[in-house]
Amino acid sequence: MNGIETFFKELLLSFFARPFYSDLAWKKDGIGTGFILMLTAVLLLPGGMGIYTAARGLVAAAQVVTQKMPQMDFNDGKLAIDAPSPHIIQFAEQAAIEVDTGTSIANLPEIEKRMRQKNILILFGADGAVTAGRSPGEFRVYNYVDMKKPFVITHANWKKIGAEVARWGVPVFILFVTIFAFIGVFLYNFIATFLGAIVVLVAGAVMGTGLAFDGAMRLAAAARFPAGVIAGVAGAVASIPYFGWLVLFGYLVFAAVCARRPKPPAVTEAAP
Repeated sequence: MNGIETFFKELLLSFFARPFYSDLAWKKDGIGTGFILMLTAVLLLPGGMGIYTAARGLVAAAQVVTQKMPQMDFNDGKLAIDAPSPHIIQFAEQAAIEVDTGTSIANLPEIEKRMRQKNILILFGADGAVTAGRSPGEFRVYNYVDMKKPFVITHANWKKIGAEVARWGVPVFILFVTIFAFIGVFLYNFIATFLGAIVVLVAGAVMGTGLAFDGAMRLAAAARFPAGVIAGVAGAVASIPYFGWLVLFGYLVFAAVCARRPKPPAVTEAAP
């Protein structure tokens, strides 16, 4: 049996097998990183479809924008377009881009008020652009004078941008979101496993197992996998208060119990 088959067998054994936990405590090395990684992957699976749907929605919105953007000619710190102004592109229910060559960033308070009222994310004015920041009420200003040389974004350029977004937008978005989500969930699981190891150590101390901390980490990492799966499946069926915590605590105590070494048989002296 190769390493991958052995590991998946151990994942199955973690749901019920006492000998598995005993061997894990006393005959294995490491801190159970494989179990932490696998639990991280399992927890991310339900969000996979949501990430894909969000990526498709963002790509579709970007394509709407590139199809409707006017030709934009930036020259000598000023913007000119080949469409009536103001030109508004509504690409979502609560999101729009506006190009208004009759507006100057000198009137910033008025621009900010308009952007809040109309849910405008980017406003291209005659002499600068204003974008909505990450925080509500935060805006950033970009002055066209800072551009080093004139340039034009033609309709052909917008179409090319739209084609590239359609080609690479979904996979790139999924890749970056998955990487950041995986790192975040892994760190959460590592900290949770560390705390679980403390529970195992306390339970082991009560039962006199004499576990070292690395052994407790392995047991906690393994115990959190079936507990997480069971709690996730149960949560998808019905909402039971504190069920996940109870299952996790039960598995941690179960792992500590399994780590107890059997007492050697009593030696009786032969009668003279």
